[in-house]
Amino acid sequence: MEQGPPQFVDPKRLAENRDEISGILDIAGMQRLEGLLSKNTGSVSFELLFNRDEHGRICVSGNYKTELCMQCQRCLLPVDVKIDKDVNVTLVADEEEATRVSRDIEPLVLTDKKLSLLMFFEDELLLAIPLAPNHEVEDCHVEQSSETEIREETQRPFAVLKDLKLKSSKD
Repeated sequence: MEQGPPQFVDPKRLAENRDEISGILDIAGMQRLEGLLSKNTGSVSFELLFNRDEHGRICVSGNYKTELCMQCQRCLLPVDVKIDKDVNVTLVADEEEATRVSRDIEPLVLTDKKLSLLMFFEDELLLAIPLAPNHEVEDCHVEQSSETEIREETQRPFAVLKDLKLKSSKD
């Protein structure tokens, strides 16, 4: 039986050895993400390389992929959202040090000596999910109204004022 990735890793030790870790994490353990999903199933596959930058800070780079089942904001039916993102993070001790990190690299304040992979990827996914997930227009299950129906239904709130103005000028 193959063992999954560890729950916690020691980034300092991994960076000293320039280690690479990969694995698959279940989404079911990500409680903050759970409320945004239609189904709390699936997994995140990842590859991470730990290393140090020119300032001696621990850097984490790599990639992760998943497919989340969310609710389409057009038709309210489930939609699969594919996420395939790169990771480029520098671990810092505090907010002050985070301001000194290059703008193209994301700082991550690490207060403990261990890094929780589950929380790390949950944070990454919360930042990566779309604000309003939806199907492609041709795949969405919402009823499409014709353009003429939309024009007929559109109410013009100031049309009444126009009629009143015309009526008062005739008087």
